[in-house]
This record gives sequence, structure tokens and C-alpha cells, in this order.
Amino acid sequence: MKPTEVPDNAPVEPLLQDTLPIDEEHGSKPAFSADTPFSILPATALSPSKDIAPDWYLAIKPKQTNVAVLAVDLKTQQVVISDNSERAMLPASVQKLLLALAAQHTLGRDFRFHTQLFVKGFKPPVIERLYIGFSGDPLLTSAELSALLGSLKQQGVHTINQVYLVSAVDKSDKAPGWVWDDLGVCYASPVAEFSLDKNCVKASLRPTENGDGTYVRLVKDAAISIDNQLSYRPGASFKECSPHLAVVGPNRYLLHGCYSGKQALPLSIAVTDTDVWLQDKLAALLKAAGFNAPIAERLHTLPASVHLVADHQSAPMDSLLSEMLKESDNLIADALLKQLGKMKGQDESDFYQGSQEMAANLKLLGVDLSSANLVDGSGLSRYNLLNARQLMQTLLLIHHTEDYASLKDGLPVSGKDGTLLYKRGFNSLPLKDRVQAKTGSMQGVSNLAGFLRSGDREYAFVVLENGLVEPESQNGKRKPGFAAILLKALLQHEPQLMSAQK
Repeated sequence: MKPTEVPDNAPVEPLLQDTLPIDEEHGSKPAFSADTPFSILPATALSPSKDIAPDWYLAIKPKQTNVAVLAVDLKTQQVVISDNSERAMLPASVQKLLLALAAQHTLGRDFRFHTQLFVKGFKPPVIERLYIGFSGDPLLTSAELSALLGSLKQQGVHTINQVYLVSAVDKSDKAPGWVWDDLGVCYASPVAEFSLDKNCVKASLRPTENGDGTYVRLVKDAAISIDNQLSYRPGASFKECSPHLAVVGPNRYLLHGCYSGKQALPLSIAVTDTDVWLQDKLAALLKAAGFNAPIAERLHTLPASVHLVADHQSAPMDSLLSEMLKESDNLIADALLKQLGKMKGQDESDFYQGSQEMAANLKLLGVDLSSANLVDGSGLSRYNLLNARQLMQTLLLIHHTEDYASLKDGLPVSGKDGTLLYKRGFNSLPLKDRVQAKTGSMQGVSNLAGFLRSGDREYAFVVLENGLVEPESQNGKRKPGFAAILLKALLQHEPQLMSAQK
């Protein structure tokens, strides 16, 4: 729908206040305490009956893509731009804002993932049965698991007769709507209870010394196989000659197409079968630790009368969410989403239940998701749909609620860190170091949602752009995206915005 054209001095919409939301699960207990400075953010306040689209905004609005924009002056609590604020759009990784808020609210800041060692029949130097309990820690490394196993040596253990890998049931390790040809790369690693080294294997593609072909170098104990059928065409352009990775079986891959580079090309390959992969990795780690143990078996529940002998804890929630937001880490996001699904005592790891729990908790906080579709926590799924108003409600909750201030601090800062470190238009003035925001990019999608500082004022903004076809670069340079152009224009026309609010 075309926005209603209004002059630059058109009145802006004030945000409305309302009563505290009722926590439906716990009766009359409010979702906020009585002294919460910003109690609830009704949809009507952020969806004006008429779009607010100043002339300068209409002049820069893209003509060939679908856009939705919402901007709020946080000093006056008034809407200064509202264009298609209720239009459902693909959110991509800006959806991580919703996941971050739900995870901190529901799981709490003390939450940590645990990887634990349990034993039965413990009579040093022999352990009859060793149980390794996994909880889906997205940041667990081989070095940390090796140290956990090494702690058994310190307790005088030399022999382990049987090993079991224990975790909740994984109903799915990939969400509906994930693009199938992304599944071999590490930003779409499987989200499983068995998680190690981000379920990702590092490798490199290199030309042979005599220049007649290529070979793949895998890290030691990679526990995957790659069939390299690449042709080598030095000097060809990337458009003419590019490598492709295909999944052909459990932890088996095919490299095809061609390669033209003279230098090594780093590869990050996602594991496809975490059960088999972890069994192979664990066998290597046990051997390195000096244990001649049998291949581990799989269990979903711990037997009675086992004893905890070692416990590795992940980083706390603040650190997990900061890394997730700054680096747009999909594995952390969806690992936390699955933890939300376990909140009601279910011993299953499931995207659907996690998404339902995320939506239910955000509803209690006042975020109206009645027209949303949430399938995962990362935003990778092409089935996700959100609008600008729902994202703005999330931003305003983060901004106005002291308990969630760390989420704002965890956002990437323009030209400084995370996904805004080198983003075009944000690593130079006037936007450098003035924007804290979550990016959201995938094929055809370029979104940004966060905060813009300007002197003693600050704006919350959501910019959603779908249907984008990236033009080919000229002279190796590409123009900044619409979000950067819009925020620069907002700063330029700030005096008009301030005048309109008087």
C-alpha cells in the first residue's frame, strides 16, 4: 500500500500508555513491577491510522523493493516515521532481538549450559560405566571436553569399561524453512543436544603445487569425508568459475564446479549427523586422554544411582546473548530457543515447542505477536514473518526496562564491532559509533533494527527491506544500503522532526 504523502511538518504520533499486562499463567501477577517506567506498548500507538512519511523520506524510499520503516523519538516518545508498520516481512536475523528478550526474561541471567560426567561402578582406577551428559551447549569446544575427561585422570582413573552419551531427545536439528543448500555451511549448523565445536569442521581448498588441480586439507580428527571433483581454471572470474559444496550422506560431502584462485580458500563445513560425528570425536578425545574405551552408546535418560564427578558450565546468559547479537550467531540463538521449549518439563529438544514458548513469553511482556509467524530463534527460516511494529515493541521494552539493559549493550556498534564493524555506510561519519543495532541479512533481505544517538536525543528504529536484488558493484565498490541512507537523512532532517513535535 502506498504511504499517504504528508508534508515535512506533519504532526507526529504520540505513544500511548496503558495498564500493566496480566501474567495469564500466574493469575494477577503483572509482567512488570509497579515502578517499571514503561509499562506496556500497545500496537495502536505504533500503528498510526495514517502513515507518517515526510517528503524527504518519500524521496529516498526504494522504488523496487518492499520496505517497512518505523522510527520513534525516545525523548518525546513520539512516532516520527511510520511506513507499512503492520506489513509482514521476512525478518532474517533481526528476529534474534525477540529471542534475546524471551531468553533473558524466561531462562534468567544465571542460566548456563552444563556438560557433565556421571559414573556408576566407580572404583579407581576403574570406571565401569561413564555417562557424558550433553545439554546442547553451543560453545562447547573439544579442548573443554578434553579437559573434562582429563579430570578423571586426576581422580586416579585409568580404565573405562563402557561409555554412554546422554541427552534429551532431539525431535529436529533443523527448523522448517531452512534453505536446503545452506545446510552444508556452518551458519546453518545442526542445532542438537550433541554439540561440539559449533558442529563445524574447518578445512581449506588449495591448488596443487604443480598447478594441475586442487586438494582439500582437513583438520586432524575432522571425522568427515569430502569427495573433491573440482576442476582447476586459474585466472577465470568467480562468475565463470566457482566451487560448490553438496551434502551426499551423513557427514559426507561433494565439492564440484571449479576453482580459479591461487591462494588457499578457507572452508567451514557443517556436520550433518551429530550423533555419529560426536561418537567419532569422543573416541579420538578419549584416546588422546589415555583411555582405551569402547565406542560410546546413545541414551536419552540417566539410570538411577549414578554419581556426578565433573561439571563444565558454559558462559552465563549475558555473555551468550552478547556474542549471539554482535556476531549474529545462529547456533546460540536456536540452542537457547530449544531450552525455552524445555521450560515446562518436557525432555525433548524441539524448534516448534521453543518457538511457542518464545511467543507466549513475549506476549506476557506486551509484544503483540498475533500476526507473526515464528519458526526458529535465529531468523534463518524463510517461514518467519514479523512486522516493524512488533520489532519496535521489542526494542522499546529493551530500552525502557532496566533488567534488559544488557541486551542493548550487547548490540553491534557501528564501525566498532560485530556485524556493524565493516558494514557499508556505518563505518564512517556521520553514523560511525552512533548506531547500536541488530542486522538481518539473507538473499533478498536487508534489515536493521536498533538505536541511533544524536546529541541529547536518541531514536529507536526498524528498517525492513525485502525483495532486494543486490546490484553488481562498479569499480569494486557498492553503495550503502537503504538503512544507512535513511539514518543519515534522519539526522539531516532532525530539526524538521523536532519542529513537528512542538
